[in-house]
Amino acid sequence: MLKSALVLSALLLGSSLAVAAEPQMSEKPFHEFELGNPKAKVTVIEYASLTCPHCAHFQAETYPQLKKAYIDTGKIRFLYRDFPLDGIAMAGAVVARCVDPKKGHKLVEILFEKQRDWVSHPPLDGLHTYGKEAGLADGEVDKCLENKELLKTLREEQERSEQKYNIQATPSLYINDEELAGDVPFDELAPVIEKHLKLAEAGAKAAPKKK
Repeated sequence: MLKSALVLSALLLGSSLAVAAEPQMSEKPFHEFELGNPKAKVTVIEYASLTCPHCAHFQAETYPQLKKAYIDTGKIRFLYRDFPLDGIAMAGAVVARCVDPKKGHKLVEILFEKQRDWVSHPPLDGLHTYGKEAGLADGEVDKCLENKELLKTLREEQERSEQKYNIQATPSLYINDEELAGDVPFDELAPVIEKHLKLAEAGAKAAPKKK
């Protein structure tokens, strides 16, 4: 616990201590949180920070409608990507990547739902509690926070996204690369998705048929 507390302190201070920590969980250190239809013609990417109140509001109000209308129906491919704004959010992102990939996004949902509780208290307590609920055994949260390879990859992914999209706010959504920044309500998001669905359908009809 002491070592992971020091790692979290390094994350909060932005130092390199966490990156230099000894790796403990190296198997598949990074994976996408992908939902919906992987072959869909429309991809929606959400960039969010686990400590961002606007992201938590989007998760509570807009995401359930998005999931029901477009993800569960297979109309879109949905990607959740972390864009941590502080060390606590990075710690949460790291832990979410250590659980079973099928449960990782569920942990993200829990961390957003319980954001006020775990962020306002010692963050490690909440991460241990919710990490165990997602299937991590005792001690695995600490090992996860000491995984320098995973932390490095998350930082590289964030830098790559920032360079590609010049992200200025969280949450930020990209619908086939069209940006919608901020806590967008569903009635503003849905028309943009519908537009791209129609464009994809028109493109498919116009494409020459294979003989």
